[in-house]
Amino acid sequence: MKRYAGAFLPALLSVVLFGVTVFWLVLPRTEEAILAKKKEMLSELTLSVWSLLSTYHQQEVSGLLPRDVAQARVLDRLRQMRYGEDGKDYFWVTDLAPRVLMHPFRPDMEGLEVSRYTDSHGSRLFQQMADVARERGQGYVTYIWQWKDDPTRLVPKLSHVRLFEPWGWVVGTGIYTDDVQREMDAMTRNLTLVGAGVMVLVSLLAGYITWRNIRTDSRRKLAEDALAEGEEKFRGISANALDGIVMIDKEGRISFWNRAAENIFGYAAEEVMGLDMHLLLAPSRFHDSYREAFSSFQGTGKGEAVGRIIELNALRRNGEEFPVELSVAPLTLRGRMHAVGVIRDITERKRGEAALLQSEEKFRKLFYASPVMLAISTKTEGRLLELNDTALAEIGFSRQEVIGKTVQELNLYVDPGLRAQEVEDHLRTGRSVRREVAMRRKDGSQLDLLWSADPIEYEGQDCLLSVLVNITEAKRAQREKQQLEDRLRQAQKMEAIGTLAGGIAHDFNNILSAVLGYADLALMRLPKDDKAHHHVRQVYQAGLRARELVQQILAFSRQTKLEKSPLELRLLVKEALKMLRATIPSTITMQSDLKETTGKVVADPGQLHQIVMNLCANAAQAMGREGGELKVGLDEVTIAPGQDAGEEQPPPGEYISLTVEDTGCGMNPQTMERIFEPFFTTKGKGEGTGLGLSVVHGIVKELGGHISVSSSLGEGTAFRVLLPKHQGDGASDDLEVRALPRGQERILVVDDEETVAQSQRFMLESLGYQVTVSNSSEQAWDMLRQRPGETDLLLTDLAMPHMDGIELIRRVRSDGAVMPIILATGFADEKHVTPGLLKELAVSRLVLKPIILAELAQGVRRALDGEG
Repeated sequence: MKRYAGAFLPALLSVVLFGVTVFWLVLPRTEEAILAKKKEMLSELTLSVWSLLSTYHQQEVSGLLPRDVAQARVLDRLRQMRYGEDGKDYFWVTDLAPRVLMHPFRPDMEGLEVSRYTDSHGSRLFQQMADVARERGQGYVTYIWQWKDDPTRLVPKLSHVRLFEPWGWVVGTGIYTDDVQREMDAMTRNLTLVGAGVMVLVSLLAGYITWRNIRTDSRRKLAEDALAEGEEKFRGISANALDGIVMIDKEGRISFWNRAAENIFGYAAEEVMGLDMHLLLAPSRFHDSYREAFSSFQGTGKGEAVGRIIELNALRRNGEEFPVELSVAPLTLRGRMHAVGVIRDITERKRGEAALLQSEEKFRKLFYASPVMLAISTKTEGRLLELNDTALAEIGFSRQEVIGKTVQELNLYVDPGLRAQEVEDHLRTGRSVRREVAMRRKDGSQLDLLWSADPIEYEGQDCLLSVLVNITEAKRAQREKQQLEDRLRQAQKMEAIGTLAGGIAHDFNNILSAVLGYADLALMRLPKDDKAHHHVRQVYQAGLRARELVQQILAFSRQTKLEKSPLELRLLVKEALKMLRATIPSTITMQSDLKETTGKVVADPGQLHQIVMNLCANAAQAMGREGGELKVGLDEVTIAPGQDAGEEQPPPGEYISLTVEDTGCGMNPQTMERIFEPFFTTKGKGEGTGLGLSVVHGIVKELGGHISVSSSLGEGTAFRVLLPKHQGDGASDDLEVRALPRGQERILVVDDEETVAQSQRFMLESLGYQVTVSNSSEQAWDMLRQRPGETDLLLTDLAMPHMDGIELIRRVRSDGAVMPIILATGFADEKHVTPGLLKELAVSRLVLKPIILAELAQGVRRALDGEG
């Protein structure tokens, strides 16, 4: 019975030891651990607030928010933040002065300088916090403070403060040390109850063990028999196991060797039985360490390989060294200690792992050294796990800024929904995704990329490996090339149409010269009360209208030189609007805003009148019968050097801006591209020629100005014309209206068009001059050379076959003739007939066809009188 009674003594000693350990060792250290854990929690909480401040500071640095707005927002967020079991633990913020910036439970202190503020023990708590933050960046401070939101209850408190250096702020939060004491009291009570329970359990356990010992003696014999049977079963199982099973005795000699061990090591069982396993199977360099480890195992039954799997190297019979996995368990048989080892040959697995590591290393080197952008991201979220250096350099972020962030958080995609669509396409088709995408750099600039992605598994996650090629410059070059090609085609088309229009206008001028010339002559001879006089007057008026149309065509093709003078555009616009009011429907209301301070422009009055009338007429046509509102504005505009005024902007300078706006039907982009093309019109048959806007365009460009248009379907149209402002005194040079001058001098008229030459002859003869006509410049040259001094004035056409007017004048001047010369032309090509050339050849005047009688009389008389 003494043997069984001995079970109660260990139980009693265990209870005593439990009490000593718990109350003298465990509880004091537990209190220290709890306090350390609380401190760690406070440090992490202030770090999270520091991170929040850093986020707003980054928004300030990147220009997204001004500092005062960023600080106000973060203070509002901190004021609302609570934690703890009752949700009353909070954060506060001061600066280094210190001055309270935010305190949720003491708003009365916000804005106050608190360097001298003390608690009930005289501690300057806020000054201590500022000193700790300034000197160490962060730390802990103890003091007396009110209990949460109860100002009447003062208790000890431990706080952690942390300095946010960019703004000079000190953020802090704390715990009440009473909380730690309450936890310890509760733990002491619990452990006391547990100790009592343990005492009861130990007592029960001791009684149970005694009862078990009594039963054990009676069953020991049965157990020994069962052990023998178990040994037989073990041998049967081990013989068929795939892993090698080896048993050694307490001396390290082999006592069991299964068939799998024979296959692994190459030794038969009878060859190894009784041999020292370590000397037989271990490489010689490990013998000493194995012998030491086995000695320790013999004494304690413990070792590095006991109860777990380790990797080591072993030797085959042929001397080959190879890797194995070993797990060892102690075993007692018939009172003798043994060790059983399970050995697995892992040669093939190691080879596979090495190949995998080599492959991963190659992939890593290729990934980071690749000259193209590479990125690995989670498939669904788009969270970036890896980027190579090329990608980081292109987008302008550091690795720390992007790893772990999603593409949405970084705002990388110009179209945020594009990546979700890409993933959806991949999930639907199961194929790689390839397309062009637009992304943003850190600085906000845009990148055009050729993007392709393939699914991979990375760190156990379904990911996408993205390959991105920067095609920004290629796309820009492509766009610029397309724009240049479009502008070149437009310029070529306008040039071709202008050349055609100029040629037509030139020929038509010759016809009009005859019509107007003979009509002028007929009007001079017919009495005003004669019906024929009225009929001829209508022909003359029609000819003048045709002459204006030709001038429009020449203005479009820039092949005419009109009489320009400084004009006050405001007065001309007012006059044009008066005329326009009588011609447009009453359903259209007109508003004008013509600034009084606008200056003058140098232009022909007819040109300016055409601009205003054409733009306003088009606006009225766009509004139709339903009517609307027509606005005309006039103002001064200054374009500074480098100012972005749009494509094909005029050079820097002062301009007068004319705007014409309507509330009509508007235009689509296709129509806007063609509105300045000659003969292009959206009007019905018979409603327009398609020349109006092309003429306006030609006039504006010829005056050195700029015209632009903005329009949308259903929202009206606005034209804006910029004309250079005249910088002179604006004195005009209007011709005086006086009676037709006459004379008796001898005039030679040269024109290859006989009808034109004859009409000019009859007009000059009606004014008293003696006129000779030649339809060939070569014939005229012979006449002048053979009869020198018999011609007082030469009137010659410019464009003639064989010898043009310029060549005829050269020959006349080279022969020494000093007579005045008038050059007539349907258009003045500035490339050939320049003011310098006319001065060189001493040409008295340049007149434009068709020439009416009044203009011819004035021009001839001034040339003969030497007025230039």
